[in-house]
Amino acid sequence: GGILDLTWRFYVPTLPTGGDDYELTIGFIDSVNSSHTDGAYLLLSSASANFRYITVSNSSATNTDSGLAAVAATWYKLRIVVNAAATSVTFTIDGASSQSPATNIPTGAGREVGIGAGITKSAGTNSTSVYLDYARFAWSGVSA
Repeated sequence: GGILDLTWRFYVPTLPTGGDDYELTIGFIDSVNSSHTDGAYLLLSSASANFRYITVSNSSATNTDSGLAAVAATWYKLRIVVNAAATSVTFTIDGASSQSPATNIPTGAGREVGIGAGITKSAGTNSTSVYLDYARFAWSGVSA
């Protein structure tokens, strides 16, 4: 129980393309690659020009468009807030582009996640990076 509040500041030097593709995930994740069984995270890949917000529980995912196109060489501030009942996750980028998916939020035994960020390269030979300036995590401790 309790409100989970995670903020990351990150910078993407180059965007993924079909020829030099990768998936960037930042948020509540259950593994360091992009094959998440459980999580609530931001996704950037060549499949969409926009950042995507993903909630996934037991491999069943909700993929929500942020409405914000990713721009190379730009700093972003991502915030992910899970309400105390874990029935809604609110994502915002730079204080805007807010969406609150209410499905496929991982809860209960076996659905544990941690905070993390990762890049999974799937095509191309050029190196890929993301810069993480900081992560801030807060838990209110208030039960649902």
